Amino acid sequence: MQVTCVGATAERALWVADKVRSALDGPLTVAGRRAWQPEDQGGPPVQRDDDVTPPLFFVPVQYLIQSIPS
Repeated sequence: MQVTCVGATAERALWVADKVRSALDGPLTVAGRRAWQPEDQGGPPVQRDDDVTPPLFFVPVQYLIQSIPS
């Protein structure tokens, strides 16, 4: 899965990415399934989107999430 983190500055987008990583740093609970801890796959660097006004910065954070029936 991917979470796209957006901010008015590159620093703010990276701050949001850190919050996402903190939130996903632990085991998941899925009813009826056994899930592994999400695996941070990294992603591309911060990019600037000039197609919006004002321009925004974004960084995709990508994870591998796996589960099996319990």
